[in-house]
This record gives sequence, C-alpha cells and structure tokens, in this order.
Amino acid sequence: MRQDGSGTHFGCLLKIEDANKNWGVADISPLPHLGDLSVDEEIRQKGPLFRQALRLAQRDLEARKNSICLIDSRPVAINTLMTDYKTIAKKGTIKVKGDQHFPQLISYLQKMPELKIRLDFNSRLSPQAFNTLIEQLPKNIEYIEDPTIWNSKDWIEWNKQVPMAVDFSTENPFQHLNAWTYLIIKPSRQNADDLIAQCRQYQKKFTLTSAMEHPVGFAHGLHYAQNYSENVTGFSTLELYEKLKFNECFVVEENQISMKPSGYGIGMTELLQDISWTIR
Repeated sequence: MRQDGSGTHFGCLLKIEDANKNWGVADISPLPHLGDLSVDEEIRQKGPLFRQALRLAQRDLEARKNSICLIDSRPVAINTLMTDYKTIAKKGTIKVKGDQHFPQLISYLQKMPELKIRLDFNSRLSPQAFNTLIEQLPKNIEYIEDPTIWNSKDWIEWNKQVPMAVDFSTENPFQHLNAWTYLIIKPSRQNADDLIAQCRQYQKKFTLTSAMEHPVGFAHGLHYAQNYSENVTGFSTLELYEKLKFNECFVVEENQISMKPSGYGIGMTELLQDISWTIR
C-alpha cells in the first residue's frame, strides 16, 4: 500500500532452493499500468520479470552458500525524489516528477538554481508540448527522462538541446545511440549486467534506480549501486509504501542510503526465514 493511500502494488517474493537446501530470494513487482503482466501471469508465463527474479535469486543462493555478503555498509548517493511542488530541496541532485502544468513547473525549478535536476515525465507529454517546454528549461537540468512516448526521430533532435534519458522504450535504445545520453537501469527488473556492459561498450552514461519494488528487490539493486554506479543513483522509492520490517534493514540519510549487516547474500536472513513460503 502506498504511503499516500493512492493504491496497492501487488507482487510476490520468489525463493529457490538447491538439493542441499541452500536458498536465495528475489522479488517480482509488476507495474501493469506500464504494460507489465500481472504477477500471476508473470509466474505462469515465466515472463521477463520472473526470469530476472530467477537470475537474482540464483545469485543470492550462490552468495549465501559460499558465505559471501553481496552488500556491505557503504553508503550509496541518491537523488531526492520530489513528487509535488510543495517542498524545495537544499542541495544535491533531485528528481522531479513533471507534468503538463508548465508555468508552475518552470517556476518551481527556477527556485533551485544550485541543484542538479532530473525531470521525469513518464511519457505523458506530446511532442508538441515538449517542444514548448524545452525552450523554457533552466540550465541546471542533468537530463530529461521519458518526456514522450519513445520516438527516436524526435529524441535525436531533443538530445542535441538537453541530455535525454530513456527508461521505457519500444525499441532497443542501443540501435539509436544519438537519441539519448543516459540509460535508466533498474536491476530488479532488467539484466543490469548486460545493460551496463553495453553502456560501457558504447560510452553511454547510465543511472541505476529502484523500481518501487519490495525491499528484497531493492536490496538486489543496492548491490549493483555499490559496485557499478557511475553517478548519483535513484534509489529513492523505499519510503513510498507503508513500512515493513524489511525497511528497518536500511539506513536512509540525507542524499544517501546504506544497509545494515543482516546475513550473507543480500541479507535480511532472519526476516526471510520467518516467512511461510508456498510451493508452486
């Protein structure tokens, strides 16, 4: 359930075991409003989120079996998530969820000239609307994420004016390298190893982010953030939902997040052992 009461996010935890009772976990957290299958269909069809969860659970299993901690206490730099225009951040990098109310949005952004700003529109704008907005943007924009539905032709032109960041695309973004500057990578949903390797191959920038997933998936992402992050991450969604016991495994401070030691693999061992698992 979201903290603001706006809805419930349905998902599940996946646990795998080997013949020697070694185990590993991951989570499946579909976002149907963004085109994902339901959690039941993900499992039944062995969809992309299920396959990624299986990869992560296997990594967790191997780490636990070999007494390896995938996450340590190092803090990870995060952007501050701004979901409305009521508060003003004082420093660092912020991520603003943009909308079509251009005058209010521009006025809000102009109040923070010393900050590095990431704007995310979740593909809500029309190309015409974004053409209007892009002329009014302040200079301290780090990048614009998904202003419109993916359109490589328009994005190539926009990327010349302001760095574009692609999250959801209908094509392989590596086939259109001039259309974007940053790739948004969500390790709990995507094969981050492959995407990071391709970014490095083509000398493209990337931002690692959480994806409104369960803390188990969040922990898997944090493993990548500690080891592969090249800029400030987007692991800012942990507190969007009602708090679980799992949340207590993390320490959120201003512009940083870290994890308390809690076992091998991705940790949280005692909490995970207390769960009644269902065999499917």
